[in-house]
Amino acid sequence: MLSRFQNLVTAKTGIALAAAFGLAVSATSVHADAFADRSAAMKEVGAAMEAMGKMMADPSTFDGETVEAKAGIIATNLTKAKDLFPAGDVPEKSRAKETIWSDNEGFMKIMDGAIAAAKATAEAGGEFDQDGFAASFSSLGKGCKGCHEGYRTPKKQ
Repeated sequence: MLSRFQNLVTAKTGIALAAAFGLAVSATSVHADAFADRSAAMKEVGAAMEAMGKMMADPSTFDGETVEAKAGIIATNLTKAKDLFPAGDVPEKSRAKETIWSDNEGFMKIMDGAIAAAKATAEAGGEFDQDGFAASFSSLGKGCKGCHEGYRTPKKQ
């Protein structure tokens, strides 16, 4: 039969192990969720860029309301994505380069520039300013390219 002291030690040990296990599971979940969330956010960014890219290719299809909405999606998702790169979060299927963390200041600077360009693009759309759209969308594309070239690995063949 266990003494009161032994029962207390056993209970405390059980609580500590449960807490540690819970933290380990929680950390794993956060890790997986960050990757899934940023992947989903970036897919939405890609779809919005594609829709606006078609308007750049054929200016007669310019639709300010669509530009405003799509660029707003990009600004929102890029802002959200900035918090979805926890240190060392590189699952096997991720294309994130280690430079996201080793040069996080540079990465965030490019993200902030792309967010600003997305907001300018949304504003141009809201004002039905096709020339402003063309200029800001070009800046946005350069921001996307900067991240893709410096902070993302090429697709695996």
